[in-house]
Amino acid sequence: MKRLFSVLLAAVLCFGLIPWSMPAKAEQWDGFSYTVTNGEVTITKLNKTVNGTLEIPAVIDGYPVTIIDDYAFQNSDLLVGVVIPEGVRSIGYRAFANCYTLVNVTIPNSVLYI
Repeated sequence: MKRLFSVLLAAVLCFGLIPWSMPAKAEQWDGFSYTVTNGEVTITKLNKTVNGTLEIPAVIDGYPVTIIDDYAFQNSDLLVGVVIPEGVRSIGYRAFANCYTLVNVTIPNSVLYI
């Protein structure tokens, strides 16, 4: 009985120390989808109807925008320009793939990875 109690107590302590987190929920903001993870916003996908120049805000719902995800703007036929705010650290793989109308992207000094 003591051994069983010890095993159960060890299991409870072990699983209690694992940081459980909820998966990020996709949200919508004026023309694109994003997720909030660990208090930071990742831009995940552009709405295909966005045309012209997209100015990404530095903060959304109180969280800083820090990542443009892989393929986030891929195949955006109507996108002409993107202004990325200071604070974004990473622009994902092929984020602008097949954006043939895109002629201007403003990238801040905060970007460390492209």
